[in-house]
Amino acid sequence: MIGRAHGGVPRWSLIAAPLVLGGLVVSMVVRPTTDVTAAPFLRPPPSTEGRDLLGGNVSLGSRRGAPLVVIFFASWCGPCHEDAPIYTRLADRYRRRVGFIAVAVDDAPHDARAFARGYGWTWPVVRDDEHRWVFAFGPLGVPATYVIDSDGVVIRTLTGPVTAEQIDASLDPLVLSSE
Repeated sequence: MIGRAHGGVPRWSLIAAPLVLGGLVVSMVVRPTTDVTAAPFLRPPPSTEGRDLLGGNVSLGSRRGAPLVVIFFASWCGPCHEDAPIYTRLADRYRRRVGFIAVAVDDAPHDARAFARGYGWTWPVVRDDEHRWVFAFGPLGVPATYVIDSDGVVIRTLTGPVTAEQIDASLDPLVLSSE
């Protein structure tokens, strides 16, 4: 018979429970870059929309027909500053073949505007004050990047800092198949 601690709880559970809980806490705090192939249930709803920093409307549903990169960022996020020039170069490389939308998360409009302007972003930057985009996509934090095919299906999710090679690996087949 396995020994029991006071109250009838097996002794092994007194050791295992803190170890499991500690592992969960570490996995929630330490988030290295993860690259996840998105399942179909991660398809954002076509009604996801918002106002950009210039006051215009941005609707995800109206962007179908071409691949799209959706970037969740914040001006206060250090890794976002590291990723920003990568997105600028990718947008230049893919020009009119791929769309880009950036979503400012928990950021003041003037800070997000200065961030985007500073890195030469020319695509819409959405203010997500009501967290509609966050709820639709479910990023674990910022930075987070979603590559969406021309049918509106999320085909790749990147959490944390990115490399151009990671995004190219998803975009190149999409761009080649549409040419």
